[in-house]
Amino acid sequence: MKKRICFLAIAVVSSLMLTACGPSEKKVGEAQEKYVQLIEKHNQVVEIHKNVDDASFDGALLELKGKVAEVEAYNLADMHDDEIDLLIQIMDALIASYDGYLETLSEIKGQEEAAVRIPTAIALTNGTELSFTGLKLYEQGDSAIHVDVLENLEELIRVLGTYDITTIRASMGMYLLCRAIRQQSGIRVLLTGEISDELFGYKYTDFAPSPAAFQAESEKRIREIHMYDVLRADRCISANSLEARVPFGDLDFVQYVISIDPAKKMNVYGKGKYLLRRAFAGDYLPESLLQREKAAFSDAVGHSLADSLKACAERIYGDSWRSQAERYAGHAKPFTKESLLYREIFEKYYPGQAEMVADFWMPNREWEGCNVDDPSARVLSNYGASGV
Repeated sequence: MKKRICFLAIAVVSSLMLTACGPSEKKVGEAQEKYVQLIEKHNQVVEIHKNVDDASFDGALLELKGKVAEVEAYNLADMHDDEIDLLIQIMDALIASYDGYLETLSEIKGQEEAAVRIPTAIALTNGTELSFTGLKLYEQGDSAIHVDVLENLEELIRVLGTYDITTIRASMGMYLLCRAIRQQSGIRVLLTGEISDELFGYKYTDFAPSPAAFQAESEKRIREIHMYDVLRADRCISANSLEARVPFGDLDFVQYVISIDPAKKMNVYGKGKYLLRRAFAGDYLPESLLQREKAAFSDAVGHSLADSLKACAERIYGDSWRSQAERYAGHAKPFTKESLLYREIFEKYYPGQAEMVADFWMPNREWEGCNVDDPSARVLSNYGASGV
């Protein structure tokens, strides 16, 4: 909230407190010195008040400023020593009031800053010496965090209970981020944006051949969301003893969006999720953020994350990987070395339970432009500025 309390210029001392023949020079000097102390205290409180979000003191401080203005109106030249003594007592009382507010506001400012984190780049490294930067962690302090991605892979799959490629890729950044938030901050509740993709469209749904196809795909994604994006968010957040708030998951909101004519939700505007962006136009979000291209979590944290995981699988499996994948032909057979790596780790902790995941999350391969062998939007022709 913009603060309305302005600085009082100390320079007015010389113009307001003129020495006169009535009062003694000593008493005038004492009053002038006290007035300077009062203004300095006022300015200290104003400065800290500007940086505090709590607006509950606005009225009281405005009233206090009015009392300072009353003091400012006195002309020492017209006063006797005893009157100046009384004025000094008034200024002492005002200074004491400012001291109280200064202490209280300093405490509030400290509490607010405890919940504010400085964006710090994290470097995630692995045994291939590949690394990526760009993931922003809100933490107190400015030290970079170095985490070995591959060392956390098995633990992550155990926590998730899935072998799905894109879920695991996206969860790596989210899981490590949530863990750091838990360890380094007092934040315990997170706001997260899951379910907006399923409702308003992914990159690949730009290729939907018709509104009916778009709607069918959206409804399918909603039905299966507990196996993919919501699984990721739930496990990554709760495993680190945090709580999530998922506004797009509100049942009334979901039902409302599902009921909208799918033709209006298709990307015929040259910008995905147009209706959602339009709803936030105005004073809600900066235009640069509002119009930013979508990038999947696994891509947005840095393309080398997925590349590093693929490189790891390449090192582990040789040319015979396809025969190894046949062991899992009964359900969701791995189709890449990376997917085989995830499946084998999954089977270590959840043997014979692969059917609790319907299949690998992939774009709709029946649509033109979506017959790809990787779930990342990077392989789609419309990826465009998402990689910027």
